[in-house]
Amino acid sequence: MKKPYGTPNMMKRDETFERLFGKYERAWHEKTVESPHIDIYCFPPGPGGRDFFTLATAGMSDRAMNVPHEAPQEYPRRIELVFYCAEPRTEYAQLLRGLAHFPFDEKTWIGPGHTMETASIALLGCKDVEALLFIPSPIMPDDSLPCALVLDGDPVSLLWVVPVTMAECALIKENGLYETMMHLFNKQGRPYVFDPCKRFLL
Repeated sequence: MKKPYGTPNMMKRDETFERLFGKYERAWHEKTVESPHIDIYCFPPGPGGRDFFTLATAGMSDRAMNVPHEAPQEYPRRIELVFYCAEPRTEYAQLLRGLAHFPFDEKTWIGPGHTMETASIALLGCKDVEALLFIPSPIMPDDSLPCALVLDGDPVSLLWVVPVTMAECALIKENGLYETMMHLFNKQGRPYVFDPCKRFLL
């Protein structure tokens, strides 16, 4: 099986990513034959006043996830993952690729509000991080991806990978996802951009 370079889905996704994030400056290409084939793009600061790096999976949306029928209709079947960081590192790309393959390897799905505890968190190099949270990106124009990219009839959603502490996970379970996250980001000044040198608030 050949690697899916130049497929219609890939070209459409790359064009959409360029409109949202600008041109990527480097890519971590998947060297093994996997389905889906997932590359990681690194977009530098610049477009729209972005002062951080954007790492995004490219290829996860080629396959629909195994979303159960009882899940809310608005939960996406096709997604890509995004990670905002102060400095791009190969370890972050490794983490994103592993997360992107997870729902297909395990025949499951990742949706808004899901959390994950995984040994791969060590790749972030931050001892405060104990879990990962997946939520729609609150950053414009990243949040417009479902309107801009539709593959095989399915809108493609962008889920932001947010490193969190167990205390934050407990708050989310107690108070609800969006109420907790907006409190953390807006009132307590928790950074949107991941920097392993900065300690988390909770």
